[in-house]
Amino acid sequence: MTDMSVKSPSTKVVAPIEKPMKARLLDAATTVFSERGYYATRVSDIVAHAGVAQGTFYLYHESKKAIFLKLVDGFFGHLLGETIGRHPATRLAGPNDMFCQIRGIWRTILTYCREHPGLTALVLQESDALGPPYRDHVGAHYERVVDAMAAYLREAIALGIVRPVAPEAIAWVVLGMVERAIYYAVFVEPNADLDALVDDLVRMELVGLLATQAVLD
Repeated sequence: MTDMSVKSPSTKVVAPIEKPMKARLLDAATTVFSERGYYATRVSDIVAHAGVAQGTFYLYHESKKAIFLKLVDGFFGHLLGETIGRHPATRLAGPNDMFCQIRGIWRTILTYCREHPGLTALVLQESDALGPPYRDHVGAHYERVVDAMAAYLREAIALGIVRPVAPEAIAWVVLGMVERAIYYAVFVEPNADLDALVDDLVRMELVGLLATQAVLD
């Protein structure tokens, strides 16, 4: 008698792909730093959270300060590359283009920071825990951001899209606005509607607070 039963195909079990060790340590450091603060965190805490031996840590990072600064470097490097790096002023053809670019930049910043609240907390709240020269290392990132923003403004001024202003001064002011907006969006009102918030921030940056235009000269 012929066996007419249908055999189920064998199911291949795919093991979950583990993150590379370097990424595991960075993730663990982010979590532990944000939970305990910089000074209360020990390398042993980081490796315990990552589930690796302490000696493994030193294959990738020289010290607790080194991994902290690597996290800070990654934060600034990613955001700068994904904002002004992707939206240069040389592509602007008029005010509408700039409005769209700035809106995209704000949305990128706030989305990333909301997706990485622990890392954001390290940069905004824990960086001051470092003394010189490490604090200078963090400060250099802020200066690079200001330089990029000032260059963007100079280009927009040359194109006649932005009125003549002091680019460096405005860049520092906008950077302060960005920093406080991140804090608000991530830690004060993490559930606030992102698009509505971005629209308000863009109008604040490019138009100001007045309901109607006024001649200020």
